[in-house]
Amino acid sequence: MPKLMSEQASKAFEALRGDPDVFICASTEIKAENNIQNTKLRAYAYGGCMAEIPPVQSNFQVTLLDKEYDKYFEPDFATRVSSARSLKESDKVDLLVEPESRKAIKAGMERWSDGKTFNGESTKSNRERRCEQRIAQRHNSSKNGSNYVVFDMESSIHLKAPDKNAKMDLVAIDAYRYPDVTLAFIEYKCTESGLQNGNSSMASHYNDMSKFATTNTFDTRSEQEIIVLKSLFARFNMMHKLKLIDNCLPDGVEEIDYEQCKVTIKPMILFLCTLDEAKKDISGYLINRAEEMVIQSNPNGESNVRFILADSCDSVIIQDSALLTYGQFIEEAERLKSQRTNRKS
Repeated sequence: MPKLMSEQASKAFEALRGDPDVFICASTEIKAENNIQNTKLRAYAYGGCMAEIPPVQSNFQVTLLDKEYDKYFEPDFATRVSSARSLKESDKVDLLVEPESRKAIKAGMERWSDGKTFNGESTKSNRERRCEQRIAQRHNSSKNGSNYVVFDMESSIHLKAPDKNAKMDLVAIDAYRYPDVTLAFIEYKCTESGLQNGNSSMASHYNDMSKFATTNTFDTRSEQEIIVLKSLFARFNMMHKLKLIDNCLPDGVEEIDYEQCKVTIKPMILFLCTLDEAKKDISGYLINRAEEMVIQSNPNGESNVRFILADSCDSVIIQDSALLTYGQFIEEAERLKSQRTNRKS
């Protein structure tokens, strides 16, 4: 076990890293003078954060999932989880290590994903988050058929005003040609409601992600870009050191030094035309809202944002050959819509 963690954190980490329903990624905070602090691990199950695991140099303890999830647990187990939050760290770790209690946690997280409490009450569906995790888990090594490795999920990096926060559903990296590095900032959508709501609209994401389309050397990066890159590479390096991701750096390279590499940032919007579980076809909706995708600052519709269309979470391969321009995206959505119409008739 790496000496990055305390004994209790190590126990939790080893139990969760071997669970096929769990995806672990790193989180960081940037404090004064752009120094990295409080790098920790987040463990996801069915798209929800079930625990946070701190490194040994931190004063923090292993923390359990937020109390918002309690209503998705069997009542007696919810009481046990609630009590454990205020007990010593070993009690929290026991819930993650014991197979039966971890199984109960995951069952609750699955209900949260489906939008059904333990008592059967309907709540917001979180299936997009569930699919995000499945995509991330399938891209933990470049041996899986992609030149990109996903190393962050539900990524949030605190920035100074006016930008405040940089948020991405998934962050992937192609670093096999280091010091040339490509980062993919990915927004993921698979439901109609997820495409039309205010700040979550297609146009909003399209505009936001266009801001990240840059290729700069270290001496030409803005302060905000430096904060983003330092934070992301600290997360990547920790995951690589813990062997949560592999086969993603050239032989002999142990970590990424952000001051030494040339970084290309590729914003991507990943659409699933069919929601796996509900078989809800949204390709027609995408076409109907196509005009909304054209950013006002670019009358010709030209942008560095690229798109990926796929039928299911398990068919997604994030790679350069799968990236579509805006025009190609519309053509492909039309083709899929026609294909499904013919299949039904």
